[in-house]
Amino acid sequence: RHPAELREPALHLPGAAGREPVFEQPEQVLPGQSLRTDRLGLLQPVGDELLALGTVGEVLADLERRGFLAQDATGPRRWLARERLQEEWVVHYPIKLRPKLAARRFTAAATDWWRTADVKQFQACWGGEVAAAKLTDYLKPACLCLYLAGPLDRLILANRLRPDPQGEIEILDVFWNTTGVQPAPANADCAPPLVVIADLMASFDARNMEAAGLIRERYLA
Repeated sequence: RHPAELREPALHLPGAAGREPVFEQPEQVLPGQSLRTDRLGLLQPVGDELLALGTVGEVLADLERRGFLAQDATGPRRWLARERLQEEWVVHYPIKLRPKLAARRFTAAATDWWRTADVKQFQACWGGEVAAAKLTDYLKPACLCLYLAGPLDRLILANRLRPDPQGEIEILDVFWNTTGVQPAPANADCAPPLVVIADLMASFDARNMEAAGLIRERYLA
């Protein structure tokens, strides 16, 4: 397989050896800010509001030193070691970025409400086990994860959710551009595949990890 060309600098990628990973949020990251996924499935900025140019340069330099990027003499940078870079992103995501996404927990009266819920109208999409169920038809979700870019109160009222610190429903802020990054038209209410994989792997549940492997094969291979 030929490595994909690098169109834009990647965001939230591990740093150089011996340094703290470059996996951070700006102080003000609002739901729906301009992020998108590239051909690697990695999250990228599409504007200059999230990363200073100096930070972008540091990230690119780190990636080149570690063998993730190659600079052609007459062309753009190319991605190398795609799978290894994705794996590092998955490892660091629940440690460095996910805790900053304003997690809130809720519960619902019906355990299968997610089957008929239209979360897209609230600028939300499924992560974790629900997304895995939709993308692979392999899991019966027990824990529900939603990434939300719209108003929280509308989603809660429409689906009759109740705040519960131990609830099975976790709602997080979206941290990418929700336009045009869905894995497939039929699953447009799911988070990008790499985010779903990171959610599943962080659970350390054997069946979730198997589902993560299926998603990787179908959407990121």
